[in-house]
Amino acid sequence: MLEQRGEDLDTSFIIREATEKDILSLSLLHVKTWSDTYPMVRNPPGFALRERQWKELFSKKERNWFIYIIEKKDGSLIGFTKGNIEEDGSGNLNKIYLLREYQRLGLGKKMLYLVVNRFLSMGINRMTVFAESSNPSCWFYEKMGGQKMRNANGSLNHGNYEWNDLGQLNC
Repeated sequence: MLEQRGEDLDTSFIIREATEKDILSLSLLHVKTWSDTYPMVRNPPGFALRERQWKELFSKKERNWFIYIIEKKDGSLIGFTKGNIEEDGSGNLNKIYLLREYQRLGLGKKMLYLVVNRFLSMGINRMTVFAESSNPSCWFYEKMGGQKMRNANGSLNHGNYEWNDLGQLNC
């Protein structure tokens, strides 16, 4: 599929940290990827909301978060991931989205590993992700070693995952 578009995993993409200059593109990408992930939602969040959310985030002085984006050589964005440092000192994979045509190529794994390595470099060894159980990509978290979290009553929470030893991921 990549070859048909004249792309390859090694040279066609740049993965870098997002900056305020990326807000417009990031907002558009967020709307598209979120809507593709949750097509059953009748009134998905639109561009104005996503743009406001990203502007608010980038305006914060406290940087307990980071964002990586995947950019094509033409400057268009195809994916992003966001990590948060929680109050308890653990990491949270807050967002990870890729355009559908770039899924299942190894880019999601690269993005997850970027987040994991960033947390490890900060001395953070535990990470969670909270997803809707209807998210069709929940299998990805399990494939990447995430363990389903439990609710207070001991039952499985089917959208929430945790990694209790990030060092074992072999990134």
